[in-house]
Amino acid sequence: MNEPYKILLVDDEAEVRTSIIRKIDWSAVGFQVVGDAENGVDALEKIEQLEPDVVLTDIRMPYMDGLEMAERLREIHPSIKVVLFSGFDDFEYAQKAIKLNIIEYILKPVNAEEMMEILLRIKGTLDEEIQRLRDLTNLQESFRKNLPILREKFLSNLVKGNAGKEDIPVLMEEYGLSLLEGNRWVAAKVMAQEMDNAAWNSWNLLAVSVQRLLEDRFQDFGNYSCFQRPSGICVIAAMEDEKRADAADYFFPGIVQGSQKDFELHPHCRHWTSCGEHRKYFSQLCGSKGSCCLQSDCR
Repeated sequence: MNEPYKILLVDDEAEVRTSIIRKIDWSAVGFQVVGDAENGVDALEKIEQLEPDVVLTDIRMPYMDGLEMAERLREIHPSIKVVLFSGFDDFEYAQKAIKLNIIEYILKPVNAEEMMEILLRIKGTLDEEIQRLRDLTNLQESFRKNLPILREKFLSNLVKGNAGKEDIPVLMEEYGLSLLEGNRWVAAKVMAQEMDNAAWNSWNLLAVSVQRLLEDRFQDFGNYSCFQRPSGICVIAAMEDEKRADAADYFFPGIVQGSQKDFELHPHCRHWTSCGEHRKYFSQLCGSKGSCCLQSDCR
């Protein structure tokens, strides 16, 4: 069973507050009154303590009236629903209420049946908002779980030239990649050769093992990303330091060749090969004119 939504009742007359609390069957419409206040100043303090979902408030009160309080609430707690009630059928009040996005405007004396109908409408609105929040939370969780797959698919499309030029910076940021931040770019691929049947049957596990080993080698390197393609495990790295960029031809092959010694210990794969190259512009890694070592799908 869902928890009831919380209501704070605000009116400068204690008798009015008591009367409204007594005449409404709050639980029947999914609410509970968690507190009451005699003016806007008192209400704002109690709102911080009680965290109500809905505030039912009179308009004319000393120190701070209902409209001023509603305006403050819109600034600090915009999700709280505000219902105004007043003994005056004043068009000016109604206009101000509309501008402040007041959810309901009721004339005194408050009728129990009318109030319960209003509360049911508000409950429906709150239920919908909670469901949207749950849907968004589930969507974010699904995105988080699938992020490695989405990132890998994006990088694979990138080197094949299937990513739109304008989309690349946006997707890089969305997928948490920093590959555009560099002065030179290095690309490489490690490929398995002469694998026996056992290795082919467990290629996914083998590829993950190789990828993790490469990532361990590159953890102090800077901005890089490892991803799988049909032809092998690919690496793209952005080199920020000019001196390291100039030494890329020596620095990068050393990492790959050092890793190969570990790869060759795998019992089902008798030989590993690798290729690597560096580019002055990131765009040279992508598309038909890009890095041939990444684009080749042959083992």
